Amino acid sequence: MSTKPLESILNRDLSIVRSKEALDDAIPVLQDLVNHGTNALMRCAMSVQEPVNEDMAALALYRHILEMTDGVEVLLEHACAIPSIPVLRSSFEALLSLEYILENDVEYSRRSLAWCVSHFLRRLKLHEALIPSTNEGAKFAESLSLDRIGSRVQLPPKADAQKRVDGFHRLLANPKLESIVREFGSNKRAKWYSLFGGPKNLKKLAQHLKLHAQYDWLYLLWSSTSHALDLGPFMAASSSGEFHIGQLRDPEQIREVARFAATFAVDATRMTLGKFRPNEDFSAWYKSNVSERLLKIMPRK
Repeated sequence: MSTKPLESILNRDLSIVRSKEALDDAIPVLQDLVNHGTNALMRCAMSVQEPVNEDMAALALYRHILEMTDGVEVLLEHACAIPSIPVLRSSFEALLSLEYILENDVEYSRRSLAWCVSHFLRRLKLHEALIPSTNEGAKFAESLSLDRIGSRVQLPPKADAQKRVDGFHRLLANPKLESIVREFGSNKRAKWYSLFGGPKNLKKLAQHLKLHAQYDWLYLLWSSTSHALDLGPFMAASSSGEFHIGQLRDPEQIREVARFAATFAVDATRMTLGKFRPNEDFSAWYKSNVSERLLKIMPRK
């Protein structure tokens, strides 16, 4: 026999009913943006002459934003506005990276490859941790011995890890990556965007892109949810002014989350098409399919 929720804290059906108007406005536009984005992504990928080069970073970031937008849409469809905030935050971070890479043609290749090298180095470190004879392996073995559930963790076979390590070493040996690998070597904690005199952290990156307020207010607000530092959803005031435990699936933030998710997807599509298919008229599709519907999901006072 299944357990019933305490309806004063969780009433799934009622939350969706209460959210119907907002969801009817938000869900179709988010779905349309993702649907259009999948086609745009493929057209952009087909426009790339070489399958593996500096264009991978921008295409991977655009795909990530589409996936995060799709995730927000799925969560909102079930009136889960607050749980969608970490997903929205991830989309924002990807958008910062995408915009920085596409900022100018002169730095495009080096920034793109720096993003890829950062990925390769992280994965290399991860798989080296599974090989006891490496420095990372020794560190991880110690961590595993101290972990209270470490003995029950199922790890991939050492042989598989070695194959992946060898593969990443081959990738990093590419002469095109030499200067970037060397730059990372001189500062192992550097973010990819901070190489060659770039912004030193995410806040500086946002400021570089003239997104001061979005970082100072929205990103930090979303981070408090992502890092479980937000007391707000726990406390709610009744009409009499008394506080009680806040209800799960509170629909209050649906429009705001949907608006930002849609805006990020629009910006990412515009920038990516502008790079890979500059003759394609995205504005015409946006005006006929998005602009008016986007106004409907503006938070209402």
